[in-house]
Amino acid sequence: MLEGRRARIVKHKTVTSLLKNNMNRENKRKKLAQLSYQVAILVLVLVSISCTILSIVIYNMSYKDMIASLEERGEAVKIYLSQYLEPSLFNEIITYEDMNTESYKNAHRTLKYVKEITTAKYLYTATTNKDGELIYHIDGLSLDDKDFRKPGDLIEIDFQSDLLLAMSGKDILSGKLLITEWGEVFVAYYPLNDNTGNVVGALGLEFPATNQYNTFLAFRNFTILLIIITCIFSFIISKILFKRISNPYFKNIYNTDSLTGLKNRIGGDEFAILFSNQNSKRIEDYINNMKLTLSEICKNNLPNASISMGMAYCTGATFNEWEKAQEEADRCMYADKKKFYNNAQ
Repeated sequence: MLEGRRARIVKHKTVTSLLKNNMNRENKRKKLAQLSYQVAILVLVLVSISCTILSIVIYNMSYKDMIASLEERGEAVKIYLSQYLEPSLFNEIITYEDMNTESYKNAHRTLKYVKEITTAKYLYTATTNKDGELIYHIDGLSLDDKDFRKPGDLIEIDFQSDLLLAMSGKDILSGKLLITEWGEVFVAYYPLNDNTGNVVGALGLEFPATNQYNTFLAFRNFTILLIIITCIFSFIISKILFKRISNPYFKNIYNTDSLTGLKNRIGGDEFAILFSNQNSKRIEDYINNMKLTLSEICKNNLPNASISMGMAYCTGATFNEWEKAQEEADRCMYADKKKFYNNAQ
C-alpha cells in the first residue's frame, strides 16, 4: 500500500512539474509577444552589432598601432647602428679569437648600449663564414650572459630562413607579436650594407612586448565588458521608455473609434446610426447592403470579417423612451451576433 501511494505521489508531482513547465513556457511566449519586448530585443540586437563592429575596429587599430610603434623602434635601431658599425668589421671579426681585438670590443659596447637603452631582449649582427654558413658576428648581450653568442657560432636553424632573406636585401618584420617561452616578442631582421650598397651582414633584434600586450588585452577585455553592460542597459531602458511612450498612445487608440474619432465604451467596436422618417424595409435593406459591402471589401484579405447590427424604433420624445429604444437596438445587435456564431459552428 505504501508503495502504491508513493507511486501516486510521484506521478502527481510529475504531472504538476509538467504543468509548471508548460505554464512557464506559455508565460515566456506571452512576454516575447509583447511589443515592448520585441522593441527591446531589436534595440539589443542593433546595439550588439554596432558595439561589436566598433570593438573590432578599435581592436585592429590599437593592435596595428602597437605593431607600428615597435617597427619604428626597430627602424631607429637599424639607422643608428648603420652609422656606427663599419662594414669592414664583417671581414675582420669572424672567429672567437677576434673578440680580443679593439674593434670588436668597441662594436660590442655599442650594441650593448643600444640594447639597454631600447630595452631590446636580443640585439646582434650576423654574417656568413667562408663555407657560406650563417654565423653570429657581434652579440649585444653581456659576455657572462648564458645566451651570449661568440663570433663564429652558427645561427640556430629556426632563425636562418629570415636572416637569409635579410642577407638578400629585404627588411623582415614579424608583423605581429610572437608568443615565446619568455613572453610576447616583436622580431625584426634588417640587411646591413657597405658603402657601395652591397649587403655585408644582417641585424637581428627582438623587443619584449609583454607589457604592451597585457595593456592591449586589458583594453580589449574592458571593451567587451563595456559592450555587455551597454547591451543590458539598452535592453532595459528601451523597454521602459517604449512602455512609457506607447501605453498612453495605445490606450487612446483603444478608447477611441478610428472611424468617427469619438470615445467609445465595451472596446471600440460599437457605434450607432440615427435615422429619421424611415420605414423598416429601408432600414433592413440598409443593414443587408452594409453586410454585403463589408463581405465584398474583405473577401480577399479578411474573409472572416463580419458585422452585427440591430435596429429599434423610438416613437416618443421622452428620455425613458429613448433609453428603451437603445436597449432594444442593443439586444437585437447581440441576437444578430449570436446568430452569426451559431451559423459559423
